[in-house]
Amino acid sequence: NDVTSGKMRDEIFQALFDEFVESSVVGLRKPDARFYLHACNLLEVGPEEVVFLDDIGKNLRAADRLGMTAVQVEIGREQQAVDAVKKLVRARGAFAPKI
Repeated sequence: NDVTSGKMRDEIFQALFDEFVESSVVGLRKPDARFYLHACNLLEVGPEEVVFLDDIGKNLRAADRLGMTAVQVEIGREQQAVDAVKKLVRARGAFAPKI
């Protein structure tokens, strides 16, 4: 059922990410700049420190306008987005070369 799958999704996301921002919880939606800034505030980072992934152009453009690095995730070509993020992270020196 939807409740169980939602709880499972939340548990998975909470294990993988420091923060998970849900529109329905915070009352903001992309591409509203306040949504992105809310996430930045939770993580105590500036937009210029963020790599933002999405499949929707208007959401990517909004993130880019705030100074975030935007990476498009094309349906069926998700590995290319993962590879792009790995390259960005390595270039920024944020993680060891194993990723």
